[in-house]
Amino acid sequence: MAKETAILRTFTGNINSDVLASFLDDMDNIVLKALQEWFEAKGHSMSGKLIADIETEVTMSRGDIIIDYLAYKYGAYLNSGVKPENIPFNPGSGAGKSLFIDGLIRYVQQRMSIGDLKEAKSIAFAIAHTQKQKGMPFKTQGEGSHWADSAAKEAEPKLESLFDGLAEDFITKNLTQISHEFNR
Repeated sequence: MAKETAILRTFTGNINSDVLASFLDDMDNIVLKALQEWFEAKGHSMSGKLIADIETEVTMSRGDIIIDYLAYKYGAYLNSGVKPENIPFNPGSGAGKSLFIDGLIRYVQQRMSIGDLKEAKSIAFAIAHTQKQKGMPFKTQGEGSHWADSAAKEAEPKLESLFDGLAEDFITKNLTQISHEFNR
């Protein structure tokens, strides 16, 4: 998106703050919509919390606009996967407590609506053993579902169109202003 970066670097100093705010809102909506659609399309949605809690941070530096989307770490794990050797589970270690197993128990209770703690724990251990063999998510063999990567790829042409519109609006407005000043 080098062209778009150049457009922003050239024009951000001269763009009305309302226009820029509207542009950033439109951009944010495109990205968040694509993230939500791909997250659900890959079958990850359970509570909707990951998508609902995504935070957008916008910073400006020397004419560049930097937009970071911040989400819970497990979103990255679902996107990129976790290889079997990196699953934090060591069968037979004798560890009395495991945050990983505790998380899987909560997952089982929510995803499968299993209220019985003993049954949920048994299923959580079965999942942990499978993940230790195949990675996470195990249906992708630890390669991840690439939900966020797919969303970025889908959003890119829409964002390019948005950038083009911003540049066109800016140029039209400035040419009109120059024309008015010239014809005085």
